Amino acid sequence: MNYSVKNVKSWMARDGIGTTCTLYRDGKKVAMCRDDGNGGEMDIDWLDYKEPRVDINVTISDYDAEKDENGERPEKAHTYKGTPEQKLMAEWANAQVTVYHGTKLRRDAGWVVSELCDAYEMAKKLKNKTGFVVLENGQEVQYTMNTPYTAKVEADLKAEYGDKLVKILNTEYVSDEQVEKQRLAKLKRKCKGKTLIRIKGDDEGTYRIVNSPYTHELAKMLRVKYEVVEIINETLMAA
Repeated sequence: MNYSVKNVKSWMARDGIGTTCTLYRDGKKVAMCRDDGNGGEMDIDWLDYKEPRVDINVTISDYDAEKDENGERPEKAHTYKGTPEQKLMAEWANAQVTVYHGTKLRRDAGWVVSELCDAYEMAKKLKNKTGFVVLENGQEVQYTMNTPYTAKVEADLKAEYGDKLVKILNTEYVSDEQVEKQRLAKLKRKCKGKTLIRIKGDDEGTYRIVNSPYTHELAKMLRVKYEVVEIINETLMAA
C-alpha cells in the first residue's frame, strides 16, 4: 500500500503547528485529516463511514503488566471496530515498529499522516532547490542551495564535503518523478529561443548553449560540426 497526502495546509497553533490534509491510499481519496495543534490526537474522518464496521486487530502495550528488565512493558492483542479503510491503515501502521530512545513504539494512523504532511511540506520547500545536512563540530547543520537538485549537484556536494556530508534531503523528501519534472521544466526554460547540446566528453547533466532557436537544419549542421551526443531540445520534444 502507498499512502500520500494532498491539499496540506498548516498554521501556528497553541502547542505547535496545526495541519489539515486529504489522505490518499494508492491514489484513492480515503480520509480528511485535521490536527488542531493543541496537543491532542489527529482527527481522521474516513470517507467510507457509511460502510459496515469491521474488526481492527492491532498490538498494543499492556499497561496492566509490569515492565521487564529493559524497562519495557509486554504487548497484547487489541481489537476494536472501525471502517474498512480505517482497518487497512491501522493494521498497516501498527505492523511498523520504531525504536525511540531504546523504547519500542508502534505507529498509528495519526503518526503516519503527520510524517506524510512533514514530507509534503519539505518537498515543497525543496522545489527548485537542494537541501543537505553536513556535520560541523559534531552537530548536524542543515543548508539549502538555490539550485535544483541533480546528480551533478550531488556529486559536487560529495566532493566538497566528503565524509561530513550526512545526507541530501531531496533524496528523502522529493520523489524521482518530481526531480525529473523539475529538471525538464528548467531545461524547457533554457531552451526558449536557444539550442542546447551535449557533445562527446561532456559530463552527464551539462550542456552547451547555441544562441539560435532549434531547427532541423541547425541540428544537422551541429551534428556535422561536432560529435553530438544529445540535443536537449529533441529530448524534450520526445518526452
